[in-house]
Amino acid sequence: MVTENEKAKQFINKLLLNPTLNDLSALQKEEQIIQFLHINGNTLFPTLSSPAFFPGRNLLEVNNILLTSLFQITDTQLIPELRTIIYEKLNYSFFSFMGAGDFNEEGIRFQLFTFLQKMVKRPVTRRNLTGPHRAITSGLPAKYLAPVFDRRKYVLFELTKVQRLRMAQSDLKDLISLSMLLKPAVHLMEAPGKVSGRDSSSSMIQTHYIQKLIEGLKEELNLVPEPVICSGINSNLSFLDNRNIEASARIASLFSSMGISYRPAMKVDRGAVSPDSSWFSIAKKNFRFNGFDKDMLSELYNISVENGW
Repeated sequence: MVTENEKAKQFINKLLLNPTLNDLSALQKEEQIIQFLHINGNTLFPTLSSPAFFPGRNLLEVNNILLTSLFQITDTQLIPELRTIIYEKLNYSFFSFMGAGDFNEEGIRFQLFTFLQKMVKRPVTRRNLTGPHRAITSGLPAKYLAPVFDRRKYVLFELTKVQRLRMAQSDLKDLISLSMLLKPAVHLMEAPGKVSGRDSSSSMIQTHYIQKLIEGLKEELNLVPEPVICSGINSNLSFLDNRNIEASARIASLFSSMGISYRPAMKVDRGAVSPDSSWFSIAKKNFRFNGFDKDMLSELYNISVENGW
């Protein structure tokens, strides 16, 4: 006898075969399916409540069954990818520069991967991991840091002179990547279904809430240097209201937002604006609402235009 979970997975897998989803990441695909179910739930319910699917179930129950199966399908790809990032793609040698001294690299990997698995299990942090995950797997930090180092202008000055991160380009890439992965942790203290700590007139988080969270994370991630945790969590703050936010946090904020809808394989029509420069152009117009560093946006926009990205 076919179980409800098996029926749900068969249904979700058919939806995932849609060609328009082919170049999306696992979490991006998941978001598209969630939106589809939300918009078409009432229309699909007569079919999904029939004997062939979930007879006797109400709309909420059907939705929960489908979402549970969707998350399970996503996790078969997402969890191994997160493990690869933590255990293979990131190098933690920069921790020594951030005040770690002698550190247990294997312990760090285990602690971070365990923490990511915790975030993935909570819907609000899972949703906010979409951008960071896509940005890292697409190589956005490395892609832009190379020209940033060549240009030696505002972004590099903020990183090396203001934040005083006099480290190799590869180390900065790893710091920014880890900052992005820690960014969604700001939502761990929120009550389910409630967005606490967020200014109702902004997309950013309030400062007092950030400080409380950092103190809690320092205990949970005790192998991770405090400046690294701060870089990740502070990426949720508005630069307009907090001018001392680390440059690494500001970049992590930008790339995390950019990664939400990022499609590196997207084909651009001849004469059309390239995807990266289009995103930066729009972000510059909305920088106040998102709390972005406009000067940083401008330089990254120029880089994208110069390289045809």
